[in-house]
Parts: sequence; C-alpha cells; structure tokens
Amino acid sequence: MPVTFLLSAAPEDSAWVSLITDVLDELGYRSQRVTSVGELALNPGLDGIGAAAPAILVPVLSPAFFADPHTRDSWPVADAMAGRGRLRLLPMMVTRTTLPPPLRDYKYVDLTMLTPSTALEPLRAALRGLGDDTAEPARRTGPVRVGIVHGRMANRLRSAIRTLPEDLVQVASGHPAGEVVVVPLSRDLVASGYPGSAAFGRAAARQAAGLTMIVPVLCEPVEWEHLPFTHAPALPRGGKPLSHWDSLDDGIRSVVEGLRLICEGLQRNRQSLRAFDGLLEQERGPVESAAPAGRYGLDEVFKRNGTPTLTFVEPPDFARFVSALRAPGRGIVLEGPSGIGKTTLLQRAIENLDAKRRPLVLSGRRRADRPRIEELADGHHGTVAVDDVHRLPASLRADLVDYLKLLADEESEHKLVLIGIPGTGESLIELAHDVATRVDVFRLPAVRDATIDEMIRKGEQALNVEFAHRAQIALAAAGSLLTAQMLCWELVAGYRIERTRAVRTPIGTDVGAALTEVLRACELKYGPALRRFAAFDGSTGTGCTELLAALGGRGRTGADGVVRVERSDRSLWPGFATLADRFPHGFADDEPDVANHLHYEPNPGYLTAEDPQLLFYLRRLSVERLYETVGKRRPRVRDQVFISYSHADQPWLERLERHLRPFVRDRTIDVWSDRRIAAGDRWRDEISTALDHATVAILLVSSSFLASEFIAGTELPALLNSAEAGGCRIIPVIVNPCMYEYVPELAEFQAVNTDGRPLTGMSEHEQDEVLVRVAKQLKGA
Repeated sequence: MPVTFLLSAAPEDSAWVSLITDVLDELGYRSQRVTSVGELALNPGLDGIGAAAPAILVPVLSPAFFADPHTRDSWPVADAMAGRGRLRLLPMMVTRTTLPPPLRDYKYVDLTMLTPSTALEPLRAALRGLGDDTAEPARRTGPVRVGIVHGRMANRLRSAIRTLPEDLVQVASGHPAGEVVVVPLSRDLVASGYPGSAAFGRAAARQAAGLTMIVPVLCEPVEWEHLPFTHAPALPRGGKPLSHWDSLDDGIRSVVEGLRLICEGLQRNRQSLRAFDGLLEQERGPVESAAPAGRYGLDEVFKRNGTPTLTFVEPPDFARFVSALRAPGRGIVLEGPSGIGKTTLLQRAIENLDAKRRPLVLSGRRRADRPRIEELADGHHGTVAVDDVHRLPASLRADLVDYLKLLADEESEHKLVLIGIPGTGESLIELAHDVATRVDVFRLPAVRDATIDEMIRKGEQALNVEFAHRAQIALAAAGSLLTAQMLCWELVAGYRIERTRAVRTPIGTDVGAALTEVLRACELKYGPALRRFAAFDGSTGTGCTELLAALGGRGRTGADGVVRVERSDRSLWPGFATLADRFPHGFADDEPDVANHLHYEPNPGYLTAEDPQLLFYLRRLSVERLYETVGKRRPRVRDQVFISYSHADQPWLERLERHLRPFVRDRTIDVWSDRRIAAGDRWRDEISTALDHATVAILLVSSSFLASEFIAGTELPALLNSAEAGGCRIIPVIVNPCMYEYVPELAEFQAVNTDGRPLTGMSEHEQDEVLVRVAKQLKGA
C-alpha cells in the first residue's frame, strides 16, 4: 500500500519543504503539506490517514516551527496518533533548536550543518526505503493480548494474570507478543542475553511504534535501569523485587493489579481514541469542554506542594473520618506514610463539615510552632492539628496525650488531631494505655493505583487534556499522590500548556521525560543532605548508605518510608549502631540540614523519610546509583556459587547440578557456571562478574582442570584472592587422578573426597555420596 508523507513546516522553511518534496517525488512517494491540526486529520485529500493508508509525518524543526501557532499545535496531535500506531513521525531538524520533551523521544534527521543546496544526498539516504516497511496499523477490539517472556516465575505470573477478567486480558501462548510484553527480570534472564537478543529488539521496535508496551517485573534484585526498557515503570510498583516481599502472594498481587491498570488504559485508549477524537470535533463543530478555556492554571490543578483541591480523591474511610471529627470529645490520630495526603484529608474533611472552617495546622518540624504546641494543654478553640507529632520530645507527646484524655472526659467541642508516620497511634497509646478508648486511630495505607488514576482523571477534566499513558504515571508514583501530581505537572508543562485548553488536548509522551526532569531536580535538592548522612560513618563505612537504600524499599523493610530496628538487632544494622553512638538523642539539633529530610528516633530505633519527594527519589535510584550519589564505593555483593571446571569434565558438572537442583529450585542457592553464557555475550566479562559475586567456589579438579591455561591464569587466582580476603569459600572435588597435592595454593584447601580417592576410582553409589556431601556443605554455607 502506498505511503503518504505529510510535511509540516513554518512558512520560513519553505525552501526545505520544496527540497524534501522533490526527493520524495524522485523516490516515488506521495507527499502533501499540512499546516493545521484540522488538516492533519480532515483534509479531503488525506481522508483515512492512519486507517486506510499508512502515513509518515515529517515535521521540519527550527525555531520558526515552534513560533508559528499552526505548526506548534500540530505535533502533539501527531504524537498521540503515533502512540496509537496511526502514523509514524520522522522529525527533521534544519536549524538547531531546543526540543520539548515529547519530541525528544523520537530519533530525528539532523540537517543543521547543511543547506537546501547541499542536503540532497543526505536526504535521499534518509528517505530511501522508509515507505516500504510501514505496516497498516491494527485496530484491535476485545481483550488486551499479554505475552510473557519465559524466565523465573513466568508460570506463576501467567497463572496469576489469568485471574483477570477475560474481556480485559488474553494471555498469549508461545512466543511473547502482544500489546503488553511482560519481562520477568532476574539475574538469569539478564545473563542469558535476552535484553540484547533479536526477540527483544522486535518487541522494542513495536514499542517505539506505539504497538506494544514492555513491562519489566522484578523477580529478584537486579540492576535493570541500564537495560533497554526505555522508562517503563517496573512492577511491583515502587521497584521492590518479589524476592523481598514478606509474602510472595502479596507481591504477585501487586504485579497483577499494575497490569490490570495498564490493560484498562490500553483498552480505553483503543476503544475511544478520545485524545485524538476531541480534536476532530473542533473542526466538525462545537465541543463541550470539561471547563471553560483558561479557567484553571496548571499550578492550581497539579500542585507540586500545598493542598490539592481540584484533584482531591476521597479515601475509603473519608465518611468515618468526618464522623469522628463531628463527635464531641473524641481525639483523633491520623497516621500513614509520607506523601499520602494526611493533611489534605484533614482539611477536606473540615470543609465537608463547614466550608468556612479552617483547621490550625502546627508542625513538630517547625521550631516556630513549638511554643504554640507546648501551650495547647492550657486549652484551645476550634480544630487544631499537630503534624509530625513523632518529632516532638517524649515529654511533650505525653502532655498532648493527657490533653486528649481531658478533652474526651469533658466531651469538648474543640478537637485535637495528631498526625504522624505509621505506628504513631500505637506509640501514643503506650504513653497512656487508658487513652485507647478515647481516641480514634485512622491508618492510611499506601494509595491504590486506582485512586491515583482517579486523581489524574480529575486533573484531565480541569485542564481539558488527556494522558495517553495514565497507567505509567500511576505506577511510577508508587502510591504517592504528591509524586503523581509532580509527574502530571511535568508532562503537561512539556506541552507548554499553562491553563485550561479550549479543546481536548492529548498528552502523548510517556512518563520517562517527566521522571528525568523530576529526578534531576531531586538530585540538586537532596544530594547534599544524602551525602552528609552517608558520611556519618566515615569515608569508607556503608551502614548509613544501606539505611538509605532500605528507605527506598531496596531491602526487606522501608516500604512505608520507615526503617525500624529492635535494640537487640542493632548489630545487624551498622548504620543504626553509628547513629546510636553519634546521636543518642537524635540529630535534629546537630544536623538541621539532614533533619529537614530525615528523622531519626533513637528509642525505639527508626529512621523515616519525612519528605515524600525524597522517598520518591530514593525509590527511583538503583543501589549502584545511590552509592555514586553519596560519593561512596559499594562493597561487592557475594551471593552465588561458582563452579570452576574443564569442559572435558562436563558430565561431572551435569551430575553435580542434578544434586543441587532442589536448592536452586527453592532459591536457597544461585549456581553459576559458564553454561549460563549465551551466544553473543562477552564471555570474559560474564565470567569476571560471576567471580566477583562468588561466595562459594566448587572446583572440579582433574588433570584437564590443572592443564587449563584460562583456569590457571584467570579463574583460580581470582578465587584464591577472594578466599584469602575472606570473601569466598573454596570446596575442591577431586575428579580423577591428578597432581592436585603438588599445587600448593590448592592443596591447602580440604577436598570433599575425605579419603583422597578421586571420583573415577569410586562406585556410582560412592560418587553420589560425595556429590550429596557437596550439596549439604553448600546448604550449610
């Protein structure tokens, strides 16, 4: 089917349009110039573009392109159409200019060093053959097709995904393909070379064309941010691997919930195409806007700080909370993770009772509020909330608890609300057990993705825009409403939208551009404080840095922005031991810059991220990147069993692996041999990485093993150096008669063959006994 090239350019660049048109004519392609949004879709000469005939839009980029209102407003629509497979974009930059985020996602032809008289041959090379591989975009109906790459937990994930409604999801069998491709990420999958394979390349090409979304699922800790997954948010949300969940079922449930949100978004976009159809209505006749043009400003809708109004979503307990505020004498404790909207909930609940009432909110973080908090016990009027109550001294918290009891006994109409992190209610009740019957404790869990999706929808209505990738925003926010507000603000600002639009406007770029901008700002804002905190345990200590990693959910704790430790367990957390020694009463007074973002409570021991933006930042940093940010060197993590052998002894390797398979299956151990190196991998690099991660090394020693130059020159010295440093345990297994005892550096390690007999000199039963002994030693190690 012939391809039509659509040229969009400012009048000042007509010479370039003429040249491009001439080259397209020469190559036998149809071309037509478009100048407005309506013409892009409705010009009679272009009828059916993106449906009956494939098309490639060529925006000719220059400063004039963005200054002209017709061309400036055309490319967001084209971006939305490209995201749905209705056309392709081939930007050509003819004069150097700064590109807004959506256009940065596309590869462009750079002609800035040329002129229309010298660009003929480069243009021919760029355009030749482009029209031959433009397939007709599919207009699917029915459920979203989900493919799953074979890997660790793939079968478990496939079974769980099949619990989603059949009219929403169809799980593909065989080769992973479809509108969604799930990639279960593990060290094995990365080592197999899949991210660089042709199969992944095809999926990535379909994603670039807007036909597929690749969704990484973290099965175990693996540095995946450098892999070619663009900026897709990983599941489970927050980047906490499945192997670190206390309940694997809960982790998989989080993955399924995220996929449900993604598939609902894809199905919604596919069925209605509202992000584009709203623009067509502008040309066909009047369109009903969500709000009058210019009514709301961007900062009014998506607030990066302060209390959201237009995008407030009532939590499930909102009615109970309002009722508790109305009840005379009842004290209220409101607790939950940072960034979840506790103060917003209070203010909206008060407005629900009386639109003219405003609560007085004092903060335990602000020194200026401390005197007023201390005077509360003498009496107050109206509703007063004390935020960050966990940051107050224990004596002042006890006074507030006593005051709560007094208000309850007097059935006072005046209300005191205490707000803090998870566990605040329990800690206050411990100060006075008889207060438990006098207060209502409201615990706000992490926000559901559906709640964030509703918040985004309200913002879309207020600004009259529509996000093509709403699910990606919700997943990247990882349960933080404030983070979702920040991402939406960045995405809308990238389209240079400042107020409510007169017509429905698509926001077609993915969340990657917004994440980049937000993370860049977070680096400037939090970098100094994080470096200062990491320096508490000296220039080489890593305990405090590991606490920061745990806050970001990289460990088995910290999912709610809090890392707790019992006094008896402090030896397991060197960072807490450092804090306890240096700051027995907390570091708020000694380190105010750090205390602005982190709070440390010595007794009981816990560290919390006070600032929700900081929590978002930590959750997006890989452990490697975190160590780079704080200026420290990450210690090598040794978590594998390395098997060193000669290929001549491969049958013995296979027999040993059969005995180890039960422990591999239940993930007790991770066994590595060079059989995990895939075709095309840099095998020396793969072996070097595996040696760095080895905590136990099994040596299948034979005459061939001792004769191998690679083993003698590379593998063995690395393992022996690690053993000398205490980082790796060596377990030799003598396979056949050889000069083992005459190699001094090996002879000092006790072989598993306790009687000195090699495996080849034993019966098959005795051989299996030796190999079982190896497996048991690994299990113990």
